[in-house]
Order: sequence, then C-alpha cells, then structure tokens
Amino acid sequence: MKQNAPTAAKRPHVAVLTETTHTAGRNTLRGIGQYIKEHEPWSTYYAPRTLGEKAPSWLKGWKGDGIIARVSSEPVMEELKALGIPFVDMIGGMPTEPGTARVSGSDEGIGRKAADYFMKNGFRNFAFLGMRNEVWSVTRKIAYFNVLHEHGFSVNELLLPSFYDSASGEYRKRSWEKVEEELAVWAATLPAPCAVFCANDDLGRYMIEACRRADIAVPDELALLGVDNDTLFCELYDPPLSSIDANHFGVGYEAASLLDGMMRGEEAPTLPLLVPAGEIIVRTSSDVLAISDPNLASAVHFIRQHACEGISVGDVAAHAFLSRSVLQRRFKAELGQTAHERILQEKLSRARNLLAETSLPLVDIAEKAGFTHQEYMGATFRKHQGTTPAQYRIQSKK
Repeated sequence: MKQNAPTAAKRPHVAVLTETTHTAGRNTLRGIGQYIKEHEPWSTYYAPRTLGEKAPSWLKGWKGDGIIARVSSEPVMEELKALGIPFVDMIGGMPTEPGTARVSGSDEGIGRKAADYFMKNGFRNFAFLGMRNEVWSVTRKIAYFNVLHEHGFSVNELLLPSFYDSASGEYRKRSWEKVEEELAVWAATLPAPCAVFCANDDLGRYMIEACRRADIAVPDELALLGVDNDTLFCELYDPPLSSIDANHFGVGYEAASLLDGMMRGEEAPTLPLLVPAGEIIVRTSSDVLAISDPNLASAVHFIRQHACEGISVGDVAAHAFLSRSVLQRRFKAELGQTAHERILQEKLSRARNLLAETSLPLVDIAEKAGFTHQEYMGATFRKHQGTTPAQYRIQSKK
C-alpha cells in the first residue's frame, strides 16, 4: 500500500537508529548524511546507541515520516513495523523479514572476494574464523567455502559463540584471555603458510594477539584478513590488519535513497537491496605471497622484521641457515627478486608510511627507514617511485 507523501512545505522528519560503537554504524551515518546533502533536506532525529539496543521510548508517540534503523532483535523489528510509517532496515543483522525494506552489504560478495584474494596470492591452505548464529558471519563463510571448494581446496574452520549480546547490544561477558588461548591452540594446528579469513575485524585483531601468544609469524606463517576496515583498530595492532571495506557508507546512502522514495509514495521493494563491497585494504597482516620453502619463509620474515635496522644479505643468509648463493637462487626462483631488492622494498615501504602518516623531518624518516642518509633515501625514492620524498608526502595528503 502506498504511503501519503509529506507536503512540499514540510521537511520530512526521519529517525535514524544505528549504533556508533563500530565503524559500520558510523559509516552508514556518513552515507545517510551524504544523501541528505545531495537532495532535499530532512529533519533528522538521532541519538548515540549501542548495537542491539531497544527502540527508544519516545518513538511510540513520535509523529514522524520515516525511519532508518539497524535492527538486531525481533522485538525491535516488530515495534518499528507496528508504527505504520516507512521504515528501512540496514545491514541485515537478522534473517530477511517479509514485507520489510532492507539495504545490506553483500556478505556473499565479501566471502568470494576473500577467497579470490588469497588464491591470487598463491595460498593452498585456507581457514575461516567466524561466529555462530550471526547471519553476516554465516553468509560470508558459505560464500568463502563455496569458492574454495570449486577450486578443489578444503577449509579449516573455528566458530566461536557470538561476541555480541543481541538483547543489550554489549559485548558478552567473557574472558578474552581464554578466547585468545583457544585461538592460539587452533592457530597452531593450521598448516603454514595458511590464509585465514576472519569474519570481521574484531575476530581479526584477536587472532593477531593469539598468533603472538603461539609464536606464529604473521603474515609469513598465517596471513590474516578481516572485514569492515575499522581503521582505528586495524592500525592499532602489530602487524596492522588487512580488511575488506564492506561499503557501509554505500549502505547508508542507498537506505536513505530508498526511504526517500517510500516517503514520496513509492512501493517498498520485495527483496533486499545488496550493495557491493568495496576494496581490500591491504596492510601487513596479509601482505605476503605464500612461500612453502621454510628457509625462504624464515628469510622473508627476518627481512620484514629487521630491514630498517641496517641488515645485510649475509645477515639474512645466516638467519635462514643458507649460504649466500643458495639464498639468492631461491629468492630469484620463488619471488623473482634478490634478497637485497627485498630489503630495499621493505625500507621504501616504511619510508612511504612515515611520509604519509607523520610530520617527521626527512632526515628522521631516512634514519627510521634504515637509509644511511637523507640523500640516499631521496635518490632511491626517485628511482623506484618516480618522485621525491617531499612530493610524495604532499600527494599523499590530498
């Protein structure tokens, strides 16, 4: 049934009910805000919330025109539907409700993207870390498994109880030490090198700590990939966590567009609108090619850890228990580069990060990146990057 459209003289009154404790909720708000900027303005009602929180008490007597909400419990879903005004559910934390307009990220596409990424990096061993009874986790898992099974690969898996309490929206009370112990035991059973797809960034960051506990090298033994690209958390950990951008900004934008149409009298779609995922933001936790040679893997890990400390090819060979000539032959055969080139690659990567993310003087960056002096860093940068360090810093800030 069509809804009565608001009058032209009246701004639509829209309530937005989504959590802001995670980047998913914050990005949907950004997407909604962008849509409003590009179209007719709304009077928007919003108050900070946590995931799974009950509908606010003021909503029962509210005389608004539409609602955008992230719903994670049946009581809230029923309460919002009972209001009888246009309502759009975002992200899809529950099974699809007949007759409910929904905009969600493509969890199936996210699972496929993770599988394709790891296969292109040469991995032959795969694992999945997820949460039981969470729709998004289950959907991502099935898609990940399906792609890998089609290519003849099997997948190790560990499913934990959900971290989130759908009734209160808070993290469940549990011992994170025990969770990390369980993850460390599981990680130690995985054959290296192994690609581990973590259903979200929360799981990814706990997996990083579990690997440290089990003395497992990330990414050389286990490569880790999360979902949501929660930059604050992804870059907090060592190594920083690679993550798939689930495009919650796009979810928020499309949810606002859908609600706008419904408030103007358009029929709600019968099927959920799926917004394609964004790109994979590659950070150190997965920035590696699968290497089956244990000596070579040890050499690459040593370079990753110590390239900026003035190490030589001889130091790398000694660490890997190989002669210098054998080391160089294996590097060229497996990686298509020399050990020296790999060391330089790590130095340049460190320099780029410092240029983009800090205001340190160039002389300090050269020292921290392992170059003997600023002029050498400048010459190396121009040769391999096609620009000067100063120009690169300016471009990275745009």
